[in-house]
Amino acid sequence: MNKNTYLDSLYQELQKYDCDSVVKHVTEYDYIISDMLEDDNFDAVIEKLGTANELAASIAEEFAYELKKANQFDEPILGSKREYTDPETRNKTLITVINIFFVIGSIIYFISVATTVFGLLLAAMVLPIISVATAVFLVLATLSSAVFALAIFMLALNLKRKLILNLSSNNVSEVM
Repeated sequence: MNKNTYLDSLYQELQKYDCDSVVKHVTEYDYIISDMLEDDNFDAVIEKLGTANELAASIAEEFAYELKKANQFDEPILGSKREYTDPETRNKTLITVINIFFVIGSIIYFISVATTVFGLLLAAMVLPIISVATAVFLVLATLSSAVFALAIFMLALNLKRKLILNLSSNNVSEVM
């Protein structure tokens, strides 16, 4: 056993206690062991400090840390019995679904814009033939469909951005 192995064991043993400063304790003992190694060999240091389990118990006693409940992580949160998939696979699937909805929203938007342009051209061509009220209705209908399509497109774009930012904050390496 060497110093790093001993400190790793100490870290693991301290994890069994309700301690919020495990790294602090391990770091302090890293310095203490380094100082002790200047005068003694590692076996003598271990004899003075005790095993990692004994040292962790001593630290817990000194700072009044209690052992964690043994099965606190065995029971599901909120009584859920659902099995969870691999987060990376789930995130890639969500990104694929987001991209599909974005493509569908884009297609609806561009079809609506093309229809609006065609409707405006048609209204301009037939304006002298039909009544003014019909022409105004045709122009307003095509413009409102363009505005509606733009709203759907922007909603899809914002939804995609928010979801991908949320997923990328959960450590997704490949976004698109």
